[in-house]
Formats: sequence, structure tokens, C-alpha cells
Amino acid sequence: VEAYSGENGQIMARVINPLGVSLRNITIAFELHVGGKAGRVNRNISVLAANVATNVNSGLILPESYDPNTDRVLVQVVSAQLAN
Repeated sequence: VEAYSGENGQIMARVINPLGVSLRNITIAFELHVGGKAGRVNRNISVLAANVATNVNSGLILPESYDPNTDRVLVQVVSAQLAN
């Protein structure tokens, strides 16, 4: 999973399934820590086919006060299952 900022400052993730099998029930966790305040949201992908990538919008926006030296964004895959 790769985090990036969208056109309007949205926190996005590119989720890649490099496996030769489909995945299902994928949970992506987004965390934003800015100025001592934290926000967290989970997004779900129902199915991601083998060798496919998709983009996920967290719904969170990077504030103008975001400082990459002191603040942080964390995006990670929390869980996923092999599709039958």
C-alpha cells in the first residue's frame, strides 16, 4: 500500500495485490497526526482481483498546517482474506 495526496489534499492509498489470487474483505487504516491531534478512519475493499491495483480515498484532508517534519500520515493494511 502506498499513501499519497489527491488533487484537493485528500489522503489516498494505492492498494496493490501482487499475488496470483484474489483477496477479499481488505481493511485499510488511515491515521493522520497533525499539531498534536489525531484522526483515524478505516476503509474496506470487498474484493481485489489478482495482480490488480486500486485507489482508496480516506475521506480525510491534509490541513494547510501539515508539516512533514513534525506531523505524520500512516496508511496500512490491517486485514485481508484470500478469496475462494
